[in-house]
Amino acid sequence: MKTDYLARANENLLIIDDIVNDETPFTTPETIFIGVDLGTADIQTVVINDLGTPIAAFLDWADVVRDGVVVDYAGACRIVRSQLNKVQQKLGIEPKEVITSYPPGTDPRISINVVESAGVIVSHVIDEPCSVAALLHIKNGAVVDV
Repeated sequence: MKTDYLARANENLLIIDDIVNDETPFTTPETIFIGVDLGTADIQTVVINDLGTPIAAFLDWADVVRDGVVVDYAGACRIVRSQLNKVQQKLGIEPKEVITSYPPGTDPRISINVVESAGVIVSHVIDEPCSVAALLHIKNGAVVDV
């Protein structure tokens, strides 16, 4: 059973690799979830359907975050707005709610403020290791964020 979760996670990563930064219009399913991650090396926005399959993904390499702290607030906000605009163009919907994550030991408001600057509501915020554990369906184990 555990390998099923890992296989599914790997499949999703391969899908993201195929669709990242592809702005080709796509018919939007009824239910979608949008996630934004402010990383140290990049900012990512991923859209999944109700089955958890990625349908859109955008990534920009950026040097706007260091050790979980936004060092270029305007730059981070610009990138998030740009990615959410690409989601809107690709899917033909206006993003209204977004899920975001934050590094453990940092203030989650840092990520929330940047994402909300794009005019969306942050509906959920989760620390990064718990986000990975949920993705991999880890119930009895640990994710170590190095």
